[in-house]
Amino acid sequence: MAEIESKANPEGQQTAATVDASTEAEREIARRKRQDPSNPLDKARSHRLLAVIKKESVNTPPYKEPSTIVHVWPHLVMIEFLCAIVFTITLFITSALIYAPLEGIANSEQTPNPSKAPWYFLNLQELLLHMDPALAGVIIPSGALLLIGLIPYFDTGTGQMGRWFTSDRGKAVVIFSAVFTAGWIIFLIAFDVLFNLNKILRSTFLSSIKVPIMGGDPTDKFGFAPTSLDVVLGNWVIPLLAIFGLATLLAFIVRKRFGADRRDIFQALFTGFVISYFILTIVGTAMRGPGQDFFWPWAMPPKH
Repeated sequence: MAEIESKANPEGQQTAATVDASTEAEREIARRKRQDPSNPLDKARSHRLLAVIKKESVNTPPYKEPSTIVHVWPHLVMIEFLCAIVFTITLFITSALIYAPLEGIANSEQTPNPSKAPWYFLNLQELLLHMDPALAGVIIPSGALLLIGLIPYFDTGTGQMGRWFTSDRGKAVVIFSAVFTAGWIIFLIAFDVLFNLNKILRSTFLSSIKVPIMGGDPTDKFGFAPTSLDVVLGNWVIPLLAIFGLATLLAFIVRKRFGADRRDIFQALFTGFVISYFILTIVGTAMRGPGQDFFWPWAMPPKH
């Protein structure tokens, strides 16, 4: 019996080996069929390219598009379209309710008093009353436009881009900057209207001191002309100190009070620029009468 079993055992092993070989051959044939590009099942089967990845990135969730992204169409375009419609309707209503007749052809021998620039230049015309014309008409607007154009090169942070006021802190910074700028602009205009800084300086000994400044004097080969010190202080030094001093003070207060970063400071300074532009335009439009003197809107004399 043991002898029969010993004889049958090799046959069993040979049979098992034959079955394993046939199974392996069938697997190889099936694998080749799966790799055959003409096999329709192979086209429907998804393939994956294996690669070595870091262990900590195995459980990383798949990338999802941020939910804060707003596409230009239809969101932005629809808002701009609605704003254009509202602006057009408002313009039609304003033109129908407010009578604004055209005046006669301009006559250089009979100019109106006051003679005002277009409304978008009235802020600069208002500045002309408080400082040197070159400073008010060329240097300050050119410098402001240059600084605005340089903002993207200094504000390089990517956080909260495109968001109104950037954050809750940014909103508080903008409100504070608007109130701060409005208060100082109104105070400076009122002080100059009531006391006339140039007249005060002219009544002092400073008017007797002459300093050479670049004024295009033809008698001087370098173009320097002797100018009274009171004129230099009233038209150049004091206005520049007021502009840069108040801007520096605003940035300092915003940083200390709100813990502002660079972007918040840019928001504060730009808010100051916008508020200054707005207030100077209102004053130059509605509060300057004959001779560019100050009048309240309800006391404005007729043009002559």
